[in-house]
Amino acid sequence: MSELRISVDFNNGDPDGFLRLNLTGTLEDLRRGHLVMEEGMPVTGSDGDLTAKIIVVATDKVGTIASDTGRSAQDVKDAIHSAKENLPKSSEQRNPDVEDCRSCGEVYPKVSGGNLGDSIGNIHD
Repeated sequence: MSELRISVDFNNGDPDGFLRLNLTGTLEDLRRGHLVMEEGMPVTGSDGDLTAKIIVVATDKVGTIASDTGRSAQDVKDAIHSAKENLPKSSEQRNPDVEDCRSCGEVYPKVSGGNLGDSIGNIHD
């Protein structure tokens, strides 16, 4: 399988130095390919002139997620809590800490060993 190639704006960075992958063109590329970005996923980003390898990174900072998505911190918190309702009833933790994919909005619960579990929802839903 070939590596995912998406449109990016290399000037669309956040204060931490991360490239935001929340532009309309980027999201359209993902929808067109029926793809969901996941933590650690390698992609190729291009703005037409420059091309770079990118690794998808998640965050657990509500303020960063709010800034990336153009939503209020309270809206992000509400969306995360809504996603937590999708946790399996058999889950040991009913209110786990989570991380959000900064580019696509997928919400992942933190599990033992500092790893991330399977997606439990998306803050954009």
